[in-house]
Amino acid sequence: MGLYYCKRCGEVLFSAKDLVGHSNGRDQQSGTCTSLFTEPLDWVDAVGRNQGRIYCQRCTFCVGRFCWSGMPCSCGEWVRPAFQFHSARIEVRGVVKLVPKQH
Repeated sequence: MGLYYCKRCGEVLFSAKDLVGHSNGRDQQSGTCTSLFTEPLDWVDAVGRNQGRIYCQRCTFCVGRFCWSGMPCSCGEWVRPAFQFHSARIEVRGVVKLVPKQH
């Protein structure tokens, strides 16, 4: 099972079991997902707010954002609730390629 880390400091952010899959959007030209979405994570400070940024617990590097009412993926699909981690700000270790489960 893969673990996902903060690209700046190496702190563990989440594991592959936390990933939420989605279908590719139908109306979008790009069709490529550039982010990963997870279930709500206990350490993300999302209480009492509809949306905000997700910061690494160790170094406070912004690794993503969340919105309880949802947000679009780069592929065009709407994900709700959305806990989105930017691929450029995280790294995976311990897995060659992971395909998130479909809902």
